[in-house]
Amino acid sequence: MRQDNLQPIEVRKQQVRLLYEALPRTLVAGTVVALVLSYVQLDVIGTAHVALWLSLHLLVTLARFLVWRWYRNNPDAEVARLDRISMAGALASGLVWGSAGILLFSETSREHQFFLAFAMAGMAAGSVAVLSYRREQAWGFITLTLVPITLQWIIAGDAMSVAEAVMTLAFAAVLFSMAAVTSRHSVLALTAEVEAKETARRAAHDRDFLRLLLDTIPARVFWKDRQSRYLGGNELFARDAGLDSAAELIGKSDEELRWKSRAADFRDTDEKVMQTGQPMLRAEEKGIRENDEVFWREVSKAPIRDPEGHVIGVLGTYHDITEKLEIEAQLRQAQKMEAVGTLVAGIAHEFNNMLAGITGNLYWPETRSKRATRSRHSKS
Repeated sequence: MRQDNLQPIEVRKQQVRLLYEALPRTLVAGTVVALVLSYVQLDVIGTAHVALWLSLHLLVTLARFLVWRWYRNNPDAEVARLDRISMAGALASGLVWGSAGILLFSETSREHQFFLAFAMAGMAAGSVAVLSYRREQAWGFITLTLVPITLQWIIAGDAMSVAEAVMTLAFAAVLFSMAAVTSRHSVLALTAEVEAKETARRAAHDRDFLRLLLDTIPARVFWKDRQSRYLGGNELFARDAGLDSAAELIGKSDEELRWKSRAADFRDTDEKVMQTGQPMLRAEEKGIRENDEVFWREVSKAPIRDPEGHVIGVLGTYHDITEKLEIEAQLRQAQKMEAVGTLVAGIAHEFNNMLAGITGNLYWPETRSKRATRSRHSKS
C-alpha cells in the first residue's frame, strides 16, 4: 500500500483511539448527570417514567463500558469496525438522552423544564469535546439529544415554549459549528502527529541503515567535534579503541583510549584539517591493535561542515595496510634479487665471452704449428 494512502488510515485510527480513551470519563460524567436529573425530576414526573429512563441510561452505559473493555483487549482490531461500534454507542446514548425530553418533560413545571433543558444542553455541549474527533458522532448525538425537547416546546405552542425551541435550535447550530471546527483542528493535529511519527520512523530507519553500512564496510570510521571529542564511530573502530561498543565512544577523547600515548599527534592532525579546511588523504602511520600489537594503517581525514559551510568537526577513516606493506617489501626484495640475478647473468655472459676469446687465441697457434709440421713431413 502506498505511503500517501496510509496516512488517512493512521489518522482515522488515532481518532478512534481517542474516542475510546475518553469513553470512561464520558460514562462517569453521564451517569452522575443522569442520577441528579432523575432525582430532581422525580418530584414532578411519575416514578415509572423516571425508573424507565434511568434503566435505559444505565443499560446503554453498561453496554458501552463493556465495549470499552473489549477495545482494551483488542486495540488492533479493524479500524472501520471499531469506528462503527463507537458510532453505534454514541447514537444509542443520544437516543436515551433525547428520550429524556419526552419521558422526563414536565408539562406543569417550567422550572423542571429549564433544569431538564440545562442538563441536556450540558450533555450536548460536552459531546463537542469528547466526540468531535469524529464529527459525525458529535452531530448525531447533538441531534438526537436536542430534537425531542425542541419538539415538545413547539407542540406546547405558548410564546415562552416557542422561544425556548428557537434558542435550543440556535444552540444546536452553534454546537454543530463548534464540532466541525474542533474536528477539523483535531484532524490537523493528528495528521501532524502521524507525519511526525512517520518522519521519526524514517529517520530511525535511515539511522539504523547508516549504522549497518558503517559496521559492514571493512574500514574504521569515526567523527569528532571541534574539540576532538568523539561523536561516534563504527564497531570496528570501537574495538580498536578497546571499547565494547561504538556507543561508548561518544564524548571521549584520544587521551582516554588505547592510543593515549599518541593523543597529541592525533589532535594536531585534527586541528590542522579543521583549521585549513583541507582533507588529509592516505597518510601512513602506526596504530595499536587490541592485543597492543603495533600495525601500519592508512588514514584519511576530512573536515565536517554545517549547512553554512562552517567547519564543525572532522571525519576520519583508516584501514590496516600492514599486510600490504609486507607484500610490497617482499616484492621489492624479489625485484632486488631479480636485478642481482640479471646482473650476475650478464657478468657471467661477459666472462664466457672473454674465456672464448682467450681459448680461441690459444687454439689458433697450436693449429698452425701442427699444420707446419705435417707440411715438412710430406716434403721429406
